[in-house]
Amino acid sequence: MKNISLCILVVCLLLYCSDKYEVIKKYDEQEKLTESFQIDKETGLMNGPYFKYFPNGKVEQEAYYKSNKLDGQRILYYENGDTLIIESYEDSQYAGLYKSFYQGGVVESVGQYVKGAMDGRWKFYYDNRQLKEEVGFIGNEEDGPFIEYHKNGKLKAKGTYKTTEQNIDGNREHGPLEMYDENGELYKKMDCELGICKTTWKREEP
Repeated sequence: MKNISLCILVVCLLLYCSDKYEVIKKYDEQEKLTESFQIDKETGLMNGPYFKYFPNGKVEQEAYYKSNKLDGQRILYYENGDTLIIESYEDSQYAGLYKSFYQGGVVESVGQYVKGAMDGRWKFYYDNRQLKEEVGFIGNEEDGPFIEYHKNGKLKAKGTYKTTEQNIDGNREHGPLEMYDENGELYKKMDCELGICKTTWKREEP
């Protein structure tokens, strides 16, 4: 009896959805499916799952819309089916986890968005899975301590970024900055003032 009631409920929901929503499918000149989404019949706005397709038929993008605005997770794919980007939205604005990938599933970058802007600690990787850089962000601007590595895993640089309203473009190193060669050996020290750096020590080459 319980299973019968559940089946009746599912059927009713499907009938309700078919009355409320209409599935739209778009095709190219070769009659290949390019997009598929759902609209509210009453408002004409996109509501529900959205899919975009490559010419080979594989999914290029999948997302969810609420009243014509991106809401929830969106996933973008390479043409071979590998995941390219996983991102999240609230009211068509970046919010929450963001991850990008190289082909083959290796993570390229990972971090968080808050109210549409990069925020907190972000990590960036080489295609060999080696950590490339770890740096903080505030409002899409690099801010706070950062550390960089060579592709071989050796330390490349470490210092601090500072964000100000007067300096909104480019990297703004502020305070001590250390530079390392591909062997991880220190070869230069600098002192920076909002992106303007002066060398305070440099290794003598033989």
